Amino acid sequence: MIASRLSPVVVVALLISACSSVAQAAPTVSPTLDVSDITTMTATISGSVSSSLALSYHFEYGTTTSYGSSAPTPEVEKDPFVCNVTSAAQTAQPDFDPPWLQCSGAETAYDRVSVSLYPLQPGTTYHARLVAHDTDGASYGNDTAFTTAPGPPPVDVTSPTLSGRAIVGGTLTCDPGRWNGAATFAFAWLRDDVAIPAATANTYGPGAADAGAQIACQVTASSPGDLDGVEQTDAVGIGHEPLHVALLTRTAVVGRAGTTHLRVSCENVFERCRTLLTLNVAKRRGRGTTLARATVVLAPGTSGRLTLALNRTGRRLLAAAPHHRLSVKATLGGATHTLLLTS
Repeated sequence: MIASRLSPVVVVALLISACSSVAQAAPTVSPTLDVSDITTMTATISGSVSSSLALSYHFEYGTTTSYGSSAPTPEVEKDPFVCNVTSAAQTAQPDFDPPWLQCSGAETAYDRVSVSLYPLQPGTTYHARLVAHDTDGASYGNDTAFTTAPGPPPVDVTSPTLSGRAIVGGTLTCDPGRWNGAATFAFAWLRDDVAIPAATANTYGPGAADAGAQIACQVTASSPGDLDGVEQTDAVGIGHEPLHVALLTRTAVVGRAGTTHLRVSCENVFERCRTLLTLNVAKRRGRGTTLARATVVLAPGTSGRLTLALNRTGRRLLAAAPHHRLSVKATLGGATHTLLLTS
């Protein structure tokens, strides 16, 4: 009823005012982005923003929805924009032509913006969105995800190598070498070309089962695109654990039968101790005389009692010694100890 009393000029003014109020709303950004030209390290993202309202705009991107990176100032391409008046105004003046009810013409209301992202990681999923700012704050587009193309498998520049002590009880370290395109490394240790269960660190300590075996390290280099390159070190032979055996007895009582008992310990960690113990005395001309000999066999980390029988020479020398006290040299595992025999 009110609309019938308005002149066409007044209606035009009202419609222009309505369009102006639409133009003063918060800036509008694309809900989603267009992603194109995706390669292993680049991608182009594009969107639209209401240029007449936005004071500035930029793209956010990153490997999560927290983004973390902001793209440089995007390239702008103008797009025509049509702004329809509200449905209430259309209902009030149903006989007017659509050109009356549009705010197109001299002003461009939307910008098409795009940016090329570089450098990106191959085979990686990224998230991006468009953000527009005006005097009242920011408007955010929805998240758009895309994945870069996978790169080629990693290629080794220098081969993996081993270092360390190649013996039972030692430690070997696997150097993965230098690679192109590798993001992560995985390790596997091989005994005579068979994978050792649970041996997946970059170091390995050979145990008793490795004595005499050939040990190697296999390196798997992975790229961000889940492509792998595999190389293996040269194998090394594992020697036995050095013998660590100790004589705990310093004074031994010899019985009438010429036998005595000595305490001996095996301080090895992995392998048993097997060696020879001998008792000797030195003669005037420097040549030694053996008085007794026995084989020592002990489990790693244990001690035990060794029964030793003096030979005829040993019994004679002990009997002739002052106060039946004879100092002898006990050789065990390559080390020499002083032992006092008494009877």
